[in-house]
Amino acid sequence: MHIAKKQIENEFSEHNKLLILDTDLIITKVWLLHVYKTFPDKIDETIKNSERALYLLCYPDLPWEYDKVRENPAQRKYFFEWYKTKVTIQQTG
Repeated sequence: MHIAKKQIENEFSEHNKLLILDTDLIITKVWLLHVYKTFPDKIDETIKNSERALYLLCYPDLPWEYDKVRENPAQRKYFFEWYKTKVTIQQTG
């Protein structure tokens, strides 16, 4: 939950006129649902109030490489489709 809190603080900082993110609360929500089967209501409220001009969602066609924060190499397409669904819902209302 610390990650979500810090992300919210950074995104809504007055210093961020143009903000480019490599992740956002939609991704955090998906991972919380995957791992814990739940997420704080505050995340949905914040997602609904977020203004996103553009999402670039990259297809997982590059070779997977291990690092300390990556996992589930066999589920990359599964998560891609889940992210795509959530982003589409966010963009279309």
